[in-house]
Amino acid sequence: TTMLTEEQLFQLESSMYKYASLFDDKALTTIDINTDMQCVNMFTASKRLAGRAESTLQAYCLELWGLRKKSGKSFIELTTFDIKKYFMTLQMDGLKLSTLNNKRLYFSSFFEFMYDEGIRKDNPMKRIEPFKEPKIQRHAYSIADIESLRGNCENIRDRAIIEFFLATGLRVSEVTQLRVRD
Repeated sequence: TTMLTEEQLFQLESSMYKYASLFDDKALTTIDINTDMQCVNMFTASKRLAGRAESTLQAYCLELWGLRKKSGKSFIELTTFDIKKYFMTLQMDGLKLSTLNNKRLYFSSFFEFMYDEGIRKDNPMKRIEPFKEPKIQRHAYSIADIESLRGNCENIRDRAIIEFFLATGLRVSEVTQLRVRD
């Protein structure tokens, strides 16, 4: 299968919204799409300049476009109620509170950026509080647990990885990004 370029995807999305607007008065215009794309591009550029990882920038974009698609409104038109409604839908779909809080942080950062840049006159996220997550008590590995981990290693490479995790406390994502020069 052939993948679409970003430009082709933009043209396809624009055409779809133009076609949808023939049947739906509430459909977004091409102007809304252009403005929203510019806002997201400016936002990700500022986050890239601040040193955010590309995976983080992709997560921002994914979440923002998901909100926009589900709400059917441009980023400038979205209200606090629209965003709360979106979160309620996600919560009813069974998403964990920690996932909702991550989405909330992405949206807060984006709408704060739009407010600071003068694109919006308000920040609709200002009135959306973090979701209260239950406290999870984490327990350290027992000596028996550690010995079991070591004993189940099939080769020296696996053993080295286990020892590295135990010695540093790094997350899997942090270890996978390490390079020999680090």
